[in-house]
Amino acid sequence: NTGRSPQLKAYYMHWEKAIFMALNDLVLNGLNSFVKMLHRRSPKKMEKLGSGSGEGPLFKVMVMLNSPEIVVQPPLKEVTKHLVHISRNLVDCASPFVRWMDGTCIEAPEQKFNDDDEPFVFNFYRDVAENANVIKVMLNLNHTIQKSVSGVNRYVESWNKHSFIWKQDKDSILAKFVERNPTCEEFEEKLSKYTKMANDL
Repeated sequence: NTGRSPQLKAYYMHWEKAIFMALNDLVLNGLNSFVKMLHRRSPKKMEKLGSGSGEGPLFKVMVMLNSPEIVVQPPLKEVTKHLVHISRNLVDCASPFVRWMDGTCIEAPEQKFNDDDEPFVFNFYRDVAENANVIKVMLNLNHTIQKSVSGVNRYVESWNKHSFIWKQDKDSILAKFVERNPTCEEFEEKLSKYTKMANDL
């Protein structure tokens, strides 16, 4: 009943190791599921699945023209920050599980090194976070996040080649065009030019 029986030292170690392994599995499964969520919602996979698959986007990013700039809402820095925050939270879920004192099944007490500092808690966080498999999946997840954000960036940048359309003074250009008393063919030519541009997007 004391939780510190010398005869049960190996038993305590067995269960602390079992808790550690379970936490590793929990974190790895969470991280792998998050990676799959991001991969499953890539544009190419979404096309293959079709709209009736029930697999919608993970979240929505709006790309708007707020002349003269193209604005992404929420900003991509915020998106990256939140995705990275989610991945860190998945690893942080090992923090509430406090390690046992050596040779016991009693939780190790918090340690205060300075009055100003937060107390140090002997938990499983560092052991799980430093696991090679967890590090590998975290790197994969960070790569996937960067790839997703880069995809949106590339899409936004693809519009920059057409920025002259909204950056030029439309009223003065239209006034000059009308002053020339253009023919129907010239109107048709202008409309065809913009239709072709729209189709190329």
